[in-house]
Amino acid sequence: MPVLSDDFYEDLNRATNPQEYNRIIGKALAEIDAILSTSSGNMRAGLVNVGAGQKSQSVTFSSPMPSANYQVVPTWSNVTDLDPQFQTLVVTTKTAAGFTVSWPADTDTSNYKIEYLAQG
Repeated sequence: MPVLSDDFYEDLNRATNPQEYNRIIGKALAEIDAILSTSSGNMRAGLVNVGAGQKSQSVTFSSPMPSANYQVVPTWSNVTDLDPQFQTLVVTTKTAAGFTVSWPADTDTSNYKIEYLAQG
């Protein structure tokens, strides 16, 4: 079974600030997405940056799903702000190419990311 590269663990041990952790986690999610796309063809994972003042974010898969009939689990990530907002994410559209996530209030900084896992 494929695992994350040795570089991931070395980089993680050397990380000293939240920006480095975000970069490393983003790289790991890209590796996971590649593994899942190759092994099952029906799973995707990733991390998408969200700008300040946003109430929704579109996510495009690295390769499309067979159809829009998949499950997706999005979650917030913000390891920079001392007091991040807590808002509920709702998937508001889905296509084979990706999905859109929405939430009730504008993001207060550009330090938010949406991490996701989709399976169909």
